Amino acid sequence: MPTNAQTIALRLLRIGPAIFVCERIHLPGAKILMTEHKHPCHSDQLVRLKRVEGQVRGVARMIEEQQYCVDILNQIKATTRALEAVERAILKTHLRACIKDTLNNTTDFEIKLEELMTTLKR
Repeated sequence: MPTNAQTIALRLLRIGPAIFVCERIHLPGAKILMTEHKHPCHSDQLVRLKRVEGQVRGVARMIEEQQYCVDILNQIKATTRALEAVERAILKTHLRACIKDTLNNTTDFEIKLEELMTTLKR
C-alpha cells in the first residue's frame, strides 16, 4: 500500500514510562484510507543499533587487517551480546504493549502467543 507524507502522518502516544505507541493518522484530503494500527515504537533502540553497526564495521576492519583470531572473536561476541540486548528490549516492550492488550480476548491472545513462539524458535 503506498504511503507518503501527503496522506499519512505518524503520532507518538506515551503509554508508559518508557513505552510509546506509534499511531498512523489520516491527514485532511487523504486519497487513501488506512485502518489505524497501533504498535510500540522502538526508536530508542536506534542508538544501540548504530553502535552495533559500528562494531560490525570494526570486525570487518579487523579481518581486513588480519588481526589476531581471538581478538576478532571477542569483538564478534561483544557485537552479538549488544544485538541480543536490543532483541530483549524489543521483546520486553512487545510483551508490555502488544501481548498485554490481548489478555482480555482469548482468540487474539492465542494468535499473539503463537506468533511470538514462532519468532522465538527461529
